[in-house]
Amino acid sequence: MAPDDIFQRLYALKGTEYEVHKKGLPEGVRENISSLCELFETASYEGREQIVSLVRREISFLLLRFSELMAIAGVRQGDKQCVVRGLEALAIENCIGDWRDSMCRLAALHHSAKQVGSDPEKLIKDVAALAMKRAQDTLFYRFLSWAPADRELTKFGAIEGTTAEGEFTYVSLH
Repeated sequence: MAPDDIFQRLYALKGTEYEVHKKGLPEGVRENISSLCELFETASYEGREQIVSLVRREISFLLLRFSELMAIAGVRQGDKQCVVRGLEALAIENCIGDWRDSMCRLAALHHSAKQVGSDPEKLIKDVAALAMKRAQDTLFYRFLSWAPADRELTKFGAIEGTTAEGEFTYVSLH
């Protein structure tokens, strides 16, 4: 599927932020964003720039929510590729809204990478190399410049927890 087709589907969900927050990503959206991340990963610089240029604030919440879900799925499945997809979603979102929203998701993905036995700094650097300058400087390289203690999940208001069904999740401290 072409990026334009994927974005057309995503833009159909603008204005549903509260519903997505309460009920989760609608059917097919996870697959659409995952496909977009795959396209981003293999695209030329110009192709990645075109993908990022299609993101507007009205749908950035979908990419942020996807990155949260990938941080959780990575740990549940023991799969670093989920972490990579979450990082790619943040690169695509490109800090279009408040960069601190992206930073909280990055902290969870960093934590998840450690949980699955991957080198989080390497994963972040690899995706940062694909990202546009705003995400590189504002998000990825800024995060990596901090002391390890300042990258801990609790510094971002979250801890590990479990759902009512006993599955791994991240829990807000607020």
